[in-house]
Amino acid sequence: IVRNELLPDIRNVEIGSVKTGLGGIAGNKGSVAVRLDLFDSSCCFVASHLTAGQAYAQDRIREWHYVHSELRFARARSLASHDLVVWLGDLNYRLDMD
Repeated sequence: IVRNELLPDIRNVEIGSVKTGLGGIAGNKGSVAVRLDLFDSSCCFVASHLTAGQAYAQDRIREWHYVHSELRFARARSLASHDLVVWLGDLNYRLDMD
């Protein structure tokens, strides 16, 4: 969804995904992303659904690192190669407080 007046200024739209469920073989967990160039800036929007459960914080951290390192677009673009990255989703982190 984009404002009509911005359409002429959006270029190089691509999508990517990384599975993290069941050791990377199932698509029940993971991330999807769309990247684009807007004016002179490169933007990437990532949506993730990571492992749930209070005891699985280290798994979520590993999944985040895995997605960060494995998500690729054309011309060898990675997340780190963008000017702006917006990362949202169900990261399944919990606060363990009284």
